[in-house]
Amino acid sequence: MSLSIFLLFSECEKNDNKLENITLIDNTEVRLEYSTQTDEIIKISPPLKTGEERVINVKSRTGANIEFTAFGESENPPKMLITAFVTKGAKKRKDYIELCCTESGNPVFYTLRAGKYTFTFNSARLEQNEKIVLYPEPTLSANNGHITVYSSPSPFARVVDSVYYTNKGAEGDIKDNWSGEGVDSTPSSSVKAFRRKTDKMGNYIDTNSKKDWEIY
Repeated sequence: MSLSIFLLFSECEKNDNKLENITLIDNTEVRLEYSTQTDEIIKISPPLKTGEERVINVKSRTGANIEFTAFGESENPPKMLITAFVTKGAKKRKDYIELCCTESGNPVFYTLRAGKYTFTFNSARLEQNEKIVLYPEPTLSANNGHITVYSSPSPFARVVDSVYYTNKGAEGDIKDNWSGEGVDSTPSSSVKAFRRKTDKMGNYIDTNSKKDWEIY
């Protein structure tokens, strides 16, 4: 799949209110985020169609005309979580990433990125609680890395879910929907996977922090 990346600012933003991030909310809206920790939501008209690649023209509240190439995501997107993964695999126990569809839908164009590994979903109907296991090639970074699922292959796609792991006690990037330090990768191995915790009702815990994870 080839995807163009195009971003143009016709005017400079004010120094105290710089545009820092553009994120597609869905096929009808885009969010502009500023250095002042404020944002604005702008309608896309007409709405994007699934798989459509289009140059979007918007005008920010600071007066800048912005053009960027957007990519239409699934019109029936599921909710999906990363629920387990191994980063120190062996020949008989390979690295893997487990995903769970917590609400049904079609994940077409959902794109998982982890280091040099990228996987984009084809059109499919996934039911609630259905699980998918991926075996990344090239393999995952053993001790430090991000695993992120995006709503499309576009650089402006929204984050569906992410996890950050490290053996350095470092903090993750808040833009990847992660808060605080990464999950400590030190005790993990080919037989000790990172696993998302569940509550007393059996529902996955999702606070976008290391509190969601354990290794066993």
